[in-house]
Amino acid sequence: MKTHTHQIIAKMEGEFYPGLNAEFIFNLSNESTRGAVLIGTARVEEYLEKLILIILPNESRRYTKKLLDYPGSLSSLSSKIELQYAFRLIDTKFYTALNVLRKLRNVAAHTIEPFEIEHIKEQLDAIIDFEEHFVVIIDELARKNLCQIKELQMRKAVEQAEGSAAMKENVVQEKLKTIWDEPSVNDQLVIWKLAYAMTFMCIKLLVLLDEYDALKEKDLTWLEIIDKNKEIGEK
Repeated sequence: MKTHTHQIIAKMEGEFYPGLNAEFIFNLSNESTRGAVLIGTARVEEYLEKLILIILPNESRRYTKKLLDYPGSLSSLSSKIELQYAFRLIDTKFYTALNVLRKLRNVAAHTIEPFEIEHIKEQLDAIIDFEEHFVVIIDELARKNLCQIKELQMRKAVEQAEGSAAMKENVVQEKLKTIWDEPSVNDQLVIWKLAYAMTFMCIKLLVLLDEYDALKEKDLTWLEIIDKNKEIGEK
């Protein structure tokens, strides 16, 4: 049985879900620090809501709007997280990571002071560490893709310069050797890692949704579905 870590990465690489892909991560990375947090967290909340809909006893639009639209009892990000943890739809590590992200979102949304990259750096590992090896996996993915973009930018910059192709290539390779010595690049890396983390959160929620949908088709009771899903996660 594949772990959630493997399923999340496979779905990301396979472009299973339009809107949760490399383009979304790239767009988030080009937002302001505050914008990346607010937009990314809003997307995570959207997918939390999708998972909540599977357990509501009434599927009518009027009923779900009553609960999920403000000032409904499930309209806040906090209430969505708490409900899913209480009903054992999400595990403790994911619950913790979601709450750290929620608190960071609140700071970004409500402070009138500049929202700096340091706000994210302090919380980043706690947000990322909701699946096995994700701290390492996300760091590698973010570094790889940010480096590729920086390389393209460098090649474009030297394209019009005088000199041979070999000389230009040498300039690019020398700059790449010291790319992580630049504070601005490392700040960009923080945003890239956060963007990957929030995207993987959304995909994890869809992985869970797929599992619960499959179990519901077997006409199990809700407690049986929860227990079956727990077994899946432990394998």
